[in-house]
Amino acid sequence: MGLDRRTESLAVLLVGELRDDGLLDVPLAELAAELSLSEADLAPALTALQHCDPPGVGARDLAECLVLQLLALGLDRNQAQATVDHMALFAARKS
Repeated sequence: MGLDRRTESLAVLLVGELRDDGLLDVPLAELAAELSLSEADLAPALTALQHCDPPGVGARDLAECLVLQLLALGLDRNQAQATVDHMALFAARKS
């Protein structure tokens, strides 16, 4: 991916925090505090992780996982987010 060493190291650290299903359920703020970093320090590593396969890996919840999967299918971020935002209405059978 051409990452700098620091970002790569932090991305590997995040991989170690993934659940078996690929979700990252440890808050970045908590990880950052444990490592004496800011969330902004971890952000590039999270972005790198979320660009790995399979699409959705490194998401912090189901909605973010779906957005990442839609991005991988070619939707732009606004379209992907709008689609996920409307899923709650769809599930509730509202328009």
